[in-house]
Amino acid sequence: MKTRNSLRVEAAGLAYLKLRLLQAGYEVAVPDYDNGIDLIAFQETTEARPIFKAWPIQLKAATAESFGVDSKYGDRDIFYAFVWHVFSVPQLFILSYKQALIILGDKKANTSSFREHGAYITTRPSPEIKRQLEPFSKDEVWFPD
Repeated sequence: MKTRNSLRVEAAGLAYLKLRLLQAGYEVAVPDYDNGIDLIAFQETTEARPIFKAWPIQLKAATAESFGVDSKYGDRDIFYAFVWHVFSVPQLFILSYKQALIILGDKKANTSSFREHGAYITTRPSPEIKRQLEPFSKDEVWFPD
């Protein structure tokens, strides 16, 4: 069960993510219940033949810094949105599950936590993880075509 504070953190993270996506020209939809997808960003092109594209997002919000990968998202074409420092100066990283798995690396993917439970999370990301996340923290939010 989520605590009152964790619900506030999640709500603040979701609000910040929605704001950044809207500023970048994306539409947003929030599912009625959480089945692993917290938000869907989507766009429809304005070309002669419109094309609809959508990106499902799993939000990970924190009051400090946190990074993790959960294998239950491995067979889904899902993106992670990590929002750090939600109550001060938020920092947003958006990356695919595959990109997050690469950052996690073989060493951490071979920990008992990931092997036995399918998940790895740290509230103290290493300098190496932070360095690898940096390209996914952009002033302009975008998704691949």
